[in-house]
Amino acid sequence: MEFERARNEAQKSTRRDQIMEAALKLYETEPFEKITLASIANKLSFSRANLYKYVTTKEEIFLRILNSDLEKWVEEVAERLEKYDRLELKSFCRLCAELLYQNERIIRLFPILASVLETNVKPTELAAFKHNQNKSIERLKTISAKFLPDLSDEQLYLFIRYQILYALNLYPETVLYERGSAGAGLLNRKPNFITDFSDYLEIIILGIRAKNL
Repeated sequence: MEFERARNEAQKSTRRDQIMEAALKLYETEPFEKITLASIANKLSFSRANLYKYVTTKEEIFLRILNSDLEKWVEEVAERLEKYDRLELKSFCRLCAELLYQNERIIRLFPILASVLETNVKPTELAAFKHNQNKSIERLKTISAKFLPDLSDEQLYLFIRYQILYALNLYPETVLYERGSAGAGLLNRKPNFITDFSDYLEIIILGIRAKNL
């Protein structure tokens, strides 16, 4: 791609999207730590100097990717669940598990959010991400409240928080097993992310409800 400097905000947005797409193509085959601004620039046939006109660090690029993925996930949850007036608990949990697994890059990037991504971005970028993250959480709470009307606002927040924390632990086990890695031998059975995660969501909700009794 021959570099041509963006002249207006729409062109700048398109150029940032191209940079994110190039970073994602690299991420398909390389671990995060091996990706550099130089390799992203090379993927686009840009010089690093030209790349710096739009981003300052690779962490900034991947923070934007995570933000975009979060928005896409929440939108898919909203679209999928708006079709139902009510769902039995097991069905609700199964749908939630399927939708998160379909957006598994979120689970891959979240573990490095605090320790890596947030440490090397401009304050304005981080503030924008935190703002959008909070908006995503609030929307998920609103969506979940339709199917879990007995939970309070705080309990809905805990439901969302706990499921993310569990996903971050379950997903690596699933990947290890699928890749046949040495660590997979420590598992007593074949993990299935959707089934296991769905079961855990039920446990979370039932536990929150039982605490109210």
